Amino acid sequence: MSFKSSSRPGVVELKLMSPSGLKGRTFMGHMLERLLDHGFGFDGSSTGFAPIEDSDMLAMPCEESMVVLPENVEGRETILMMCDVFQGGKPSELSSRYILHRIVDELKSKGLECYVGVEPEMYLFRKNSDGLEAFDDAGYMDVSPEDKAEEFKKGLIELLYKIGFNVIFSHHEVGPGQQEVVFEFDEPLRTADNLMLYKEIVRKYARGEGLEVTFMPKPLSGKAGNGLHVHMSLFKDGRNMFYDGNSYGCISEYCKYFIAGILRHAMELSFIVSPTINSYKRLVPGHEAPVYICWGFGNRSALIRVPNYCTDEKSMRIELRCPDSSCDPYLAFACVIAAGMEGVRKRLEPPQPVERNVYTAHEGLEELPRSLEDAIEIAEGSEFLRSVLGEGMLKTLIEIKRRECADYTAYLETTDEDLSDEITEWELRRYFNV
Repeated sequence: MSFKSSSRPGVVELKLMSPSGLKGRTFMGHMLERLLDHGFGFDGSSTGFAPIEDSDMLAMPCEESMVVLPENVEGRETILMMCDVFQGGKPSELSSRYILHRIVDELKSKGLECYVGVEPEMYLFRKNSDGLEAFDDAGYMDVSPEDKAEEFKKGLIELLYKIGFNVIFSHHEVGPGQQEVVFEFDEPLRTADNLMLYKEIVRKYARGEGLEVTFMPKPLSGKAGNGLHVHMSLFKDGRNMFYDGNSYGCISEYCKYFIAGILRHAMELSFIVSPTINSYKRLVPGHEAPVYICWGFGNRSALIRVPNYCTDEKSMRIELRCPDSSCDPYLAFACVIAAGMEGVRKRLEPPQPVERNVYTAHEGLEELPRSLEDAIEIAEGSEFLRSVLGEGMLKTLIEIKRRECADYTAYLETTDEDLSDEITEWELRRYFNV
């Protein structure tokens, strides 16, 4: 691939996921071929990958993740790619992309193909003299004139389609200024790459329109949070293993085992799929975010929903509703798949599906962790997470999250206000650009 000639040379932005978050480096466009062949070296000690005495790392661009933004987005043509991370000629054990790759390879060794779809919700803000305000006061699936972002979304999904995203639809979500764009199911690695680059692209596009966008789990007190609902299905020899047209709800025993595995490890998974202080202000009753560990058909108050309108083999899937976009999608997909496959391997039986609103009737149901501190304690004793992530990755993540909790506690000690349920300035500074 080569850049079109222009008065401004194009650039290559290479991204990688480190234990401490998304990192990146920008190169001139003429470096593309060299980067694809040789990658680039970087300091692993400053990105959470390695100690200073053994910190030389190599990032190799994943060409299959490449997207090209046209000049009209930022004034120059820009190539975006995710990278794999190596140390000493081997994949780094602290590379979340490598961990997901390993899980996917294990599935393939069993003749299985996993497909993942995500629903990344976001809030759109405009700047005013006091800072930022929600772009509109519209609600779920409202249209123009209430939905003032309709033209913005049309331009965005047109851009996404042109650069290779298989966009399905967009619509206004529940909160004021809250939006959602959904693209087609794909293999786990491809979906995770697409999600990371999608968030970068949306930010660039919004700023070009004079707007700001956030995927922060709970940017506004008392309003709906930003979820990252994860849809999954498993295929073997072209057959959807979750589908059984002769059973109630058209789900197979295989699917029930998979659901049971996720439910068994839901408390531990919380550390991975809801990994910030702010995540747990989203996981409260009343805003379609799950609080209790259960599953059901068409039940948006449950942790796992089996869509009622999935009555054919192609569309049959499950939806996990607790993740949010502050998570590392590579780790999230890896851990959720591993939990589901444990359920399949052990033929675990799930509890009965729940048909009631569990926000108001939750007797007998186990509750998700209520805070990041609780999630850390559960993760620290989790042999399941240790087996999926490896000792080094789990230890590193726990250290990072303990520091995060300590920073938040120190902030709270500087104020006399009860901010336990409010969205604080500390959270907005730390997570707005998560």
